[in-house]
Amino acid sequence: MKGNPDTLRKILTHTYDLIAEEGIDRTALSALAQRVGIAKPTLYYYFPTKDDLIAALFEEVRVIASYDSSFKRRPAPDEPFEAQLIRDGVQSLEALAQNPSFSRVLHEYFALGLREGRYHDGLQQITLSYPQGFETLLSQAVESGHLRAPRTSIPLTATLLALTFDGLSNQLILGLDVPFADLWATQVHLLLGDPA
Repeated sequence: MKGNPDTLRKILTHTYDLIAEEGIDRTALSALAQRVGIAKPTLYYYFPTKDDLIAALFEEVRVIASYDSSFKRRPAPDEPFEAQLIRDGVQSLEALAQNPSFSRVLHEYFALGLREGRYHDGLQQITLSYPQGFETLLSQAVESGHLRAPRTSIPLTATLLALTFDGLSNQLILGLDVPFADLWATQVHLLLGDPA
């Protein structure tokens, strides 16, 4: 990307803030330029259109919202697997609960994804990264002896974990006060714990 990296970072940071406050449709480039402290033509030097700017920010949001940002890719050798999975999930959900701006920005992109295919496809990739990531992690944990094979198949267990995590995330995005840590830990234990 052309231009000063510090200015580029400021543009993306302030775009994020404006989207969280105003929404994508109401984010005005003139207000953005003013916040960044640059002239509006300078903004066009970095991003020729608002669509280009929104697309660039989406790439960053995709990385933050993906499975790899929330969970380890491999089982930790020095920690019980179930405890690791619970801890990673709770930490990720806590971060979401403490950052309502991210929830609003992600929600804006979901709304945009209903209208524009390129965002729909990217959001679908985020969503699919969770069952795929859990499936890989569970398979590795079973193969390495960190986990007994789940009662149900690994793909089904991975999908149930993904749906639980997604459901809890949606509750937090909506600002609902739910005992997400207890719910996540209970579901992990039900799916992976020793049979009663």
